[in-house]
Formats: sequence, C-alpha cells, structure tokens
Amino acid sequence: MKSKKKISKISIIAKSTTIKEKNKIEKKITNSTNQITLTEPSTDHSQSLKTLPVIKEKKILNKEENEKNKSLPNDINIESAIENNMKINTNNNNENNNENNNTDSKKKFSFFYFHKTHNLYFFIKKPNKKQKEITSKNFELKHEIELPSSYYPYMNNFDDIQECHIETCKNGNFGLKTNLKDCNIIWKLQHRVIMESNVKKLTKYQKFSYFPTTYILGRKDNMYRKFKHFQKLFPNDFKYIPLTFIMPSDGDKFKEIDGDLKKLWIVKPVNLSRGRGIHILKDQDELWRLTWKSIYNMEVKNIVSKYISNPHTIGNKKYDLRIYVLIGSYTPLRIYLYDNGLVRFATEDYNKNNTDNVYVYLTNFSININNPKYKNNNNYNEENEEYEEDDSSKWSLYEYKKYFIKIGREDLYNKIWDQIIDIVIKSIVTIANESAEFINFNKLNSIFELYGFDIMIDENFKCWLIEVNVKPSMHCTSSLDLNIKTDLITDIFNIVGVYPFNHYNSDLIYSIDENNKNILPQIKKKKPILYQKQTNTELINLKSDILRYFNPNNLSRFRDNYSHPFYTKIIQDAIEEIERSSLTDFNLIFPKKDNLEYYAKFLTKEGTHDTNIVFWQYILTNE
Repeated sequence: MKSKKKISKISIIAKSTTIKEKNKIEKKITNSTNQITLTEPSTDHSQSLKTLPVIKEKKILNKEENEKNKSLPNDINIESAIENNMKINTNNNNENNNENNNTDSKKKFSFFYFHKTHNLYFFIKKPNKKQKEITSKNFELKHEIELPSSYYPYMNNFDDIQECHIETCKNGNFGLKTNLKDCNIIWKLQHRVIMESNVKKLTKYQKFSYFPTTYILGRKDNMYRKFKHFQKLFPNDFKYIPLTFIMPSDGDKFKEIDGDLKKLWIVKPVNLSRGRGIHILKDQDELWRLTWKSIYNMEVKNIVSKYISNPHTIGNKKYDLRIYVLIGSYTPLRIYLYDNGLVRFATEDYNKNNTDNVYVYLTNFSININNPKYKNNNNYNEENEEYEEDDSSKWSLYEYKKYFIKIGREDLYNKIWDQIIDIVIKSIVTIANESAEFINFNKLNSIFELYGFDIMIDENFKCWLIEVNVKPSMHCTSSLDLNIKTDLITDIFNIVGVYPFNHYNSDLIYSIDENNKNILPQIKKKKPILYQKQTNTELINLKSDILRYFNPNNLSRFRDNYSHPFYTKIIQDAIEEIERSSLTDFNLIFPKKDNLEYYAKFLTKEGTHDTNIVFWQYILTNE
C-alpha cells in the first residue's frame, strides 16, 4: 500500500508539471521509482512505473500543442482581422512547431556585440558579397553562437511576402510566423488600420516597419501640400517638385496659369500607384471635368503637374531613378540613403510630341512590363568594375554610375547624387515633427520605415521629385531585382537592431560565454538604462527647459541635457544604430556635423522634438 501511495503522488506531479520543471520532475520520478522498486518489487507496480514517464511526456506535448494553436490573446485575431491578407506558409509553420517541441534544438547565429552596453543584435551576412571591415572599436561580430529554440528570431509571414524577404530570412536563420507577438521584426501589413493598432501593442524589443503618419508622403496631394507650405517659408530652398495643382480646389488657379493648355500637363490620381490612371491632359473637356466644383464633387481626385518635357535620356529612352531611403527613427530623426537602387527605362524612344503611347512617356515598371520590347536584366554583376553595354529595361544604380564614368562625366553623377540627398532630407523634414509627436515615448526606437523615392533628371541634370512610395515594391522579376532587394532587406535588418528575446517571457540574452559559442547558462533580464515614465517630474521639467531655451542659432547650448538617463538611452540606441550601418550599403545623410546647421533650420522653424535637440547637441560636441 505504501508504494501505491507514492505512485499516485508522482502521477499528480506529472499531470500538473510545467515545461520549465520538466527535468526536475523527471529526476524526482527516477528517484521515487528506485525507492519503490527496492521496497516492494511488485510486477504490476513496476509496469506502472515504467510507463509513467511516457504518460507524463504525452501530457506535456499536448499542453504545448494546445498553447501553439491558441489565437492571439490581447492582440489582433489574425484569422478574422486580416483573413485573406495574411498568407500562411504551412511548411514553415510545421518546421517551427518541430523546433519548439524539441527544446534541445539549437541553431547558430551571428551577432553585433557592443562592449560598453553588452547589447546584442542579430547580424545577417550577405553570402555573395565581401564583408566590410569593422572600423569602430565599440563593437565586434560574434559568429556561430547557439541559441535555444525559445530565442529563435522570426519575421511576420504576411500577404505580400516576396522572394527577397524569404532569402534574407534564410540567410539569417530567421523563421516566419503569423502570430505577431512572436515576431522579432514585423514588415508592413496590408491595411493601415491594422498596422496602427499593432503599433500600440508592440513590446519594446520588437521592430515594426510602419510610421502612422506615412500617408502624408504617400499621397501625392498631401506630399505637395507639405512641400508648398515649406516653399512659402523657404522659397529659395524648396524647388524640387514641378509646378502642381490639386484638383478641383486649385482649378481657378490653374486656368489663370494655362487655361488654354499651351504647355504639357500630366494628370495623376492622388492615391494610386504603379502608373495607374496617369495620362497627359489634352483637351478643354477634360480640364472642365477636373476643375468642376459642386457640393457633390469636392473630394480630391487628381493632381495636375507640369510635364518634364526635356528629360535626360540614355539610348534615347526616358528613365527615372528608384531611390531607397530608410528612416531609423523620427525620435531623434535619422535618415539613411541606400547606395544602390534601380534605373527604370521607358520601352519606346522618347518623343515629346507622342503623348498617346504610355511606353514613351511613362517609366513605371508595371506599365512597361506589358510591352513586348521590355527586356529583363538577368546578367547583373555588381562586382564587375567596368561598364558593359546593356540594353535592359532596368539597371542598378551601380551600373548607372559606371555609365557616367565610362563617358568621362562622373562629375555629373556626383551632381545628381548631391541633389538626391538634398531632396530626400527636405522631403522627410516636412513630416518629421508630426511623425515624432505620434510615437509613444516607450517605443521611440521600435519603429522604422523604408521609402522609395522616384526621381527624374532633366537634360540640364536637375533632379525632380515625382512621388514617394511608402510601400515600395519588393517584387522580383529578374536576378537584378533579387540581388538588390535581398541585399536591401538584409541591410535593413542589420541596421534597425533585431534583439534576441525569449518568446515565452520576453527576457533578453544577458551575455555570451568566454568561448563565444553559447549564451550564458543562466538567462537573466538585461539591465539597461530604461526609459523613465513621462510622469517623472524631473524629466518633464527638463524637456520643457530644452524646448523653451532652445536656440536654433546655437545648437550646442545646454550640453548637459543628454546626461539624464532618459536621453542617455536614446542617444546610445542611435549611436549603436549608426555604427551598425557602417557594415551595410546604407549611409547616414542626416543628422551629420557638416549639414546639421543647414537642415536643422527647416525642422526648428515651427518647433521640433526634444530628442532631436539633445541628439544634435551630442553630435556637435562629440567627435
């Protein structure tokens, strides 16, 4: 009877066990089994003892499976909210389930390791490119580090996932998941409302590619309103968008300028992409329809812009540039420009009098791909230093630069690039203050975003901003697309700083052992200087003083502001991000010591965020 009582006790322990206590329970069961067998070696009892651990294992596995199959608590229900807009990769989910069921499963990863803060961020190597040398002494790369499955990194498996995303995840050993709460990095979802609700539910260790104010730049009418506002404030500095009218509200102004349509004007729907609805304005009837106002027709539908009739051409083909811009944060503002990008050609010879053929005057890939004359670029070779004759309908920016070097006019390329930097910074500045105010103070470093700027060059090599894409296409139709966009996504992952955190309890990895092979056996909560609550009186008063006494003509005043723990943490995050960018093809273009004074005046004209002021002081007073 004594042995039966012990068996019952063990059964109760086995049924109520948790995953963390698994190993301890197994030890207890083994010890109890030995005692019982020695005390009363009954055949029936021994059979029960032999099967007991198996029964326990089965119970635990069922519990784990049930946890995985639960819909998101305290989060969006993916099935109902996004339904058809989230593609589930069944094979990948099966792999993830297998990894999580096997608690001993381990993969190897690479990390940025910062000596001062002991911060760890995942690093993804580009397999076909030579690694840039580390010039900073503040961090090093650690490779072949094993992690338990609870720390495996994941990106969200979303509806528009492309091959470049999958290749990046493959290169970094990242998994794909539909449960957003398990994702280390979340790429853009399809619906704005869903994205905004998820921003509020981020943990401080997650990274999310979406600023709620991006629609200001993404809609052509909003972008032009912002530009026009700053043009009135700084008429000599904002001259990079062609003359534009928002219809129908600007109809009367347009008729005063060119009511007889003696010049060429191009009509664009304000909220469509991929060249849809774009055409040349041709007759008075259409002009009347565009400018007609009534109580039934006051909604903005189109903009009308002066047509750039003298574009620079290559091989007699009109082209535009797709420039990739990364916003590391708006608090403080950090703007990165990608070295590479795309050159997109029209597929018919340019003739300004031929306004009926969209393949002549539009350069959009989505339009020109339908022309039988379109030629994919499947021979892209970034390592080739010499320009090779190429009649493809799409080039890389590297090839574009080689073209100018070949014709002996690298100075023209440099002139174009300098203008692009100027256009990008000024465009971002127009929405920077609104974007900064929207972000919750606990998530200042959680959100990033990629933009696609479309730039056109005229025959005088002046650059014009055509539009800004807040969701630039990652679709890959050639080896050129796949190479550029995979490298682009990889560099973004490396810059934004993807944390290795535990998906069960949100703990960060504390450190790495002396052999640089494993995380420390005891996982502890990392103890960085955390953001202090905004209710902290000292911090509120300091923020108020920073804004009240800030002098745009003396940016380095109040140099001790960044010694406060709140600002120390913000500055440290920003500096580590900038140092991570040194191993990528992104370059920080703002803020920098040599351009801060010029561009800060646009940000401070109507006030700016306190984090900007403190970060600028730090930059100006430190090497």
